[in-house]
Amino acid sequence: MGRTAASQRTEPAKSARGRNRREAILAEAARLFHHKGFHETGIDEIGSAVGITGPGVYRHFESKQHLLAAILDRNLQQHQDIVAEVEVMALPPRDALMKLVELSASALAANRDAAALYFQEARSLPPDELTRYTRIQRNLITEWVKLLRQVRTGLSDEDARVAVRAVAGMLNSVGYFTTTMPSERLAALLSRMAVAALLDADDG
Repeated sequence: MGRTAASQRTEPAKSARGRNRREAILAEAARLFHHKGFHETGIDEIGSAVGITGPGVYRHFESKQHLLAAILDRNLQQHQDIVAEVEVMALPPRDALMKLVELSASALAANRDAAALYFQEARSLPPDELTRYTRIQRNLITEWVKLLRQVRTGLSDEDARVAVRAVAGMLNSVGYFTTTMPSERLAALLSRMAVAALLDADDG
């Protein structure tokens, strides 16, 4: 038999509630993992932060490790999407680099807890997952390096790689200090600083 009109009306609402609850769990778990540590944060504490029981979290995530993996997955995917978005824009190399920095700084400033977790807690993942995340991170660095060398043709690959890693460290530092600065202003400040560092005219 087909679904009733009532069931058709309620199922999308239930799905929406499920998505919202999942997003809330991800956000609160990122905050707790960042500020308390992965091993020090209990599943009951995560559940309480979103108004459910600890076991209720397992309706959305198989384990605490899977929850951490989901946070890191979403964070890295966001930065992969930014690289792809900038490529589609087909901007001149200098403009593309500036846009890449701008979008990345905005994403990091808006998700400060998740920004810190890769460096802080990725070691808590199974080895194969950690290897996968490390590979993704290296690929992202490589894309930045390629673009930087299109702008500053005098840079060697190693010089460009060091410059990109140094700037990435500065951008990711948003997860390690406290400020009352609004995320939009923070992103703009970090973006200007990063662009200035990457576009330093001295290639010597």
